[in-house]
Amino acid sequence: MSINLHPTPTSAALTSASLTALFIAQLPIPLLKGLAHAAASLIDRYHPGLGERLAEAEGSRFHFQLVDCPFDGSICVENGRLQIDVLSKEAQASADVVVKGRLEALLDLMQGRYDGDALFFTREIETRGDTGALLSLRNALENEEIDLVLLASRASGPFAPLVRALVSHLSRRATQTVAQLEGIFSARLQPFMLAQRALDRRLSDIEQRLGPIERAARKGRNHEAA
Repeated sequence: MSINLHPTPTSAALTSASLTALFIAQLPIPLLKGLAHAAASLIDRYHPGLGERLAEAEGSRFHFQLVDCPFDGSICVENGRLQIDVLSKEAQASADVVVKGRLEALLDLMQGRYDGDALFFTREIETRGDTGALLSLRNALENEEIDLVLLASRASGPFAPLVRALVSHLSRRATQTVAQLEGIFSARLQPFMLAQRALDRRLSDIEQRLGPIERAARKGRNHEAA
């Protein structure tokens, strides 16, 4: 089964999840483990109602195979709490659900950014196992409206305004960088795109010219057969 949890990003609006994913992908696994455990603690602290919402996913284990990172992720639901961990690619972890996709999609899943009714109609994330448990997890997270960046700023105490300002600045700079790169690629690719359009037009013209010839040849063969 395929589930899309990842909207197509644009240079006009680089999401906090995409920005966070770019940063996380560069960190070593031991540090990531600490951050994952801290994130779980923050979610438990600031979202006490999550435990009740997680009842239907209690005891479930989710393994996230990240196609764009040198590590994988896992989430376990134990006693109404999320246990978040980071795994090496070689780790042999048992799981009720395996989700394969990009890190940004995992972050968006954790923050409940997607309409559950639309999950089964797209193909950017592949899943196998207990899909019902995955939807229970996603619905619980969506109802809590978790914002990982906001949680991080809250945890920083008196430095919270500085953290929010830094994230906002990085998001703007990253968005500008993406826009500049898109402009460069567009300019470089334009001659090839124009050549491709010209080739398409020539092929279409050839097909139109060959059409009558093929029909005449077909009629001749039919006439000979008769």
